[in-house]
Formats: sequence, structure tokens, C-alpha cells
Amino acid sequence: MSYRKIYEALKAYTPKRLIAEDYQTDEGRCAIGVLVSEPEKLPAYDVGSLYRTGLPAILRLVKDYECTWEELEDLQQYNDDGGHGTPEERYFNVLVYLQERVNEEAP
Repeated sequence: MSYRKIYEALKAYTPKRLIAEDYQTDEGRCAIGVLVSEPEKLPAYDVGSLYRTGLPAILRLVKDYECTWEELEDLQQYNDDGGHGTPEERYFNVLVYLQERVNEEAP
């Protein structure tokens, strides 16, 4: 998996805030929503379900970021965890989570 690619994409994202439970709303995007080109077109299901149905946007996401759907699902679950506080805190916490995964990947 290349957590580094996901980390870099989220680090570059503005505004520096993430929402939970939806890929995109008027208030912003979740971590997975940041990674896809048209998050508003994703059905309201978890990443694993979308992958298993063969949704092209999720298949492309797995290929582009060199990851598995299970890893994306873990990221989605962490993003949606209710313990993050504000959207800005959620963004920061998700970046810390991803940085830890990047450090684990390092040789």
C-alpha cells in the first residue's frame, strides 16, 4: 500500500477540514471523498460495498493509490469515528493516522 500517496493527497487538500458519514456535502468532503474525482456521484455505501459491486470510481481509487479496499475501508472508519470533535480536528487526526501508517511502511 502506498499510504504516502494518500497522505500527500489529503495534506494538499483545502479546506483543512473533513466531514464524517458522507463522501461530500455542502460542508466538505470526507477522507475518501478527497481522493475521488467526483465524490458527489458515489452512492451512500461504505467503500467495501462499493468495491465489491465493482464501482469504477472505487476500482480506480484502489489502482491509483496502490492500496486495497480493506485499507480504504479502515481509513473510512477512522475518518467517521465520532471522537474527532470539529471537522478541523478530524482533518488533523486523519493526517496523524496516515503519517503513522507511512512511518510503518518505511524500510
